[in-house]
Amino acid sequence: MPTSISNGFDQEQDPLLARFNKYNKHNPPPNSLVKFNESNVARISKDLYDISKTRWNLSTLGYRALFAIMQCIDRNTWYDDVYITQAAMFQYLGIQSTNQRYELMAGALNEIRSKGITVRDATTKTWEGFGWITYWKFTEGKEFIRIDIEPKAKEYLFELKQFVPIQAKSYLGLQNEYQNWFYPLLKLRVNGVQSHYVRWEMDIDYISTALQLEKQKPRSGAKVGAYSKKNKDRISNILKNVIGIQISDEAQQENRRAKAEKRKPKEIMWNYTQSREGNPNGTLYTISEETDITVHACAVKEGRSYSKVIFHISIKDELQSSARRAEDRDRAIHAAEEDMGRRKHGHAGEVDLAGIIAARAKANVATHTEEEIWTIIKEMRKSGADIDMNMTITQAAAFLHLRKVGPNQYAK
Repeated sequence: MPTSISNGFDQEQDPLLARFNKYNKHNPPPNSLVKFNESNVARISKDLYDISKTRWNLSTLGYRALFAIMQCIDRNTWYDDVYITQAAMFQYLGIQSTNQRYELMAGALNEIRSKGITVRDATTKTWEGFGWITYWKFTEGKEFIRIDIEPKAKEYLFELKQFVPIQAKSYLGLQNEYQNWFYPLLKLRVNGVQSHYVRWEMDIDYISTALQLEKQKPRSGAKVGAYSKKNKDRISNILKNVIGIQISDEAQQENRRAKAEKRKPKEIMWNYTQSREGNPNGTLYTISEETDITVHACAVKEGRSYSKVIFHISIKDELQSSARRAEDRDRAIHAAEEDMGRRKHGHAGEVDLAGIIAARAKANVATHTEEEIWTIIKEMRKSGADIDMNMTITQAAAFLHLRKVGPNQYAK
C-alpha cells in the first residue's frame, strides 16, 4: 500500500519530491488530484477557440488528459509540478476497464507534451509556441503520476478570460476530436444566457482551419469546374462527417419554395446524420445526447455553395434554476387557462373541457410522447404564446423543460 506521494519515484534522484514525503492519498498536497469526480470542473477559455489568437488540436484522450490536469492548476499555487493518482486519471480518460490502460495513458500524456499550442499576439504580431507539459512519469501499480507543467503554458492560462465550466460527466461521452472541440465552443455561446436557445452562426472555412482539415486548392491549369466540385465535396464532407448534419425534407422543400418565389429561405434545422440502421449519429447528435446542451444546425448558402452553419444551442433543463422552471411552467398553465376561458365563452369555438384540463396537466405527468408535446405547443400557440412552430421536437421538448429518456419518451 503506497504511503507517500513519492511512491513510484526515486526520491534521491528527484529531490523535488522530498517536500511531499508527509503527503499520501488521504492527506494530499494542494496541487494534486486524488479521486475521480464526474462533477469536477475544468474551465475552458473562449480565447482557446479564437484562431486569430491560438491554434491547437488534440485527440479524444489528449483532450481528456488536459482537462484533468487543468483541474490541478491554481493561481495560488506556485508549483509547476502536479500529481494525479493513476486510478483517477484512468477514470478521467475513460480507460479504467481496458488492459491497455497504461499504454493509452502514456500516449495521452505524451501527446499533450509533444503537441503544444501556437499563440499569436495581434498587437505585436509575435508568434510563439510551447507544450502544455514538459515532463511526466508514473510507475505501473504505484499511486501517483507526476506531471510537470510548462511554465509558459501556466502563465498563458492565467492570462485567459471568459471561461466556461465543463464536467467529466459531459465530455466522457464524446467519442472523437470533433465532438471534443465543438462541445466547449458551443457551450461558451450559451453559458450564462437566460433564454431557451441561442442562435449562432459560424463560417465553414473557420471550422476547416481550426480543425486543420485539408482544403482543396486548384492546381495550376486546372479547370474551374473541377475545383468547384472538389470544394463542394469538401464542404459536404464537413457538414456530414465533421458536424453531423444532413438536409431535411422540410428544408429542401423550403429551399425550392424560396427559389420559386425569389426570396431568402427560412431557417429550418437539418436532421442529424444517421447510421446504416437509421439511427441518428454524428457530432451534434452525440453532444446533444451526452452533454448538458442540446444542439441543432443548418447550413446556409452564399451563391451556389454552403458557406455558413447556423447553430441553435440550448442548455438542458436540469441546469436551469428551479425558479426559472416554475416561472415557465406557470406561464404555460396560465396560457392554457386563458385559452380555456376564451373558448368557453365562444371566442374560439367549443372545446372539450376535459381536453384542456389534460393539456394543463401535461407539465406534471411522468412521461410524454412527441405527439403530446406538439399538442401542448400548439395549444400554447393558439392561446397567444410567442412560439416558433418551425422548431424541432428536441427544441419543443426543451421549451417545456423535458428531455429524451427513451424512444418517443420525454420526461422532466
